Amino acid sequence: IDFIASPARVRENRTGNEVMTRGGTGDVLAGLCAALHCKNPAFESACAAAWINGRAGDKLKRRRRVFNAEDLARALPEALK
Repeated sequence: IDFIASPARVRENRTGNEVMTRGGTGDVLAGLCAALHCKNPAFESACAAAWINGRAGDKLKRRRRVFNAEDLARALPEALK
């Protein structure tokens, strides 16, 4: 479980898995969050980025037992389907 927090709100994100503890997956999350924040409020961007990133990791894990940050980044579009 990840927690996204601001001074006024806290949200839980239950997407994602243990394979995502590999180096670079947090960088994918940070890039996704920054991209979303270009057009959206910070808290909503962080929540959406965490969910999309985790969903991509969950979908990827169903197909592979191991993956890296590049694989995760390439799986982001599928996470939105």
